Amino acid sequence: MQSHALRLEGVDFAFGRTPIFQNLDLSLEPGWTGLVGANGCGKTTLLRLIHGTLEPDDGGIRRPGLV
Repeated sequence: MQSHALRLEGVDFAFGRTPIFQNLDLSLEPGWTGLVGANGCGKTTLLRLIHGTLEPDDGGIRRPGLV
């Protein structure tokens, strides 16, 4: 298996009863990455999950090399 800079596995997140992500899988390699989407689709929520400001309701986030 290849090492990723960032890996989200089976991430679920909801605000109250409103699901934002369900069973989200994402792998990002080192380098530049863009995040594009319509207003209100969850871009900021995703970044907050990656940063650790928010915690997923289920699943895991691996941030190799970060403490």
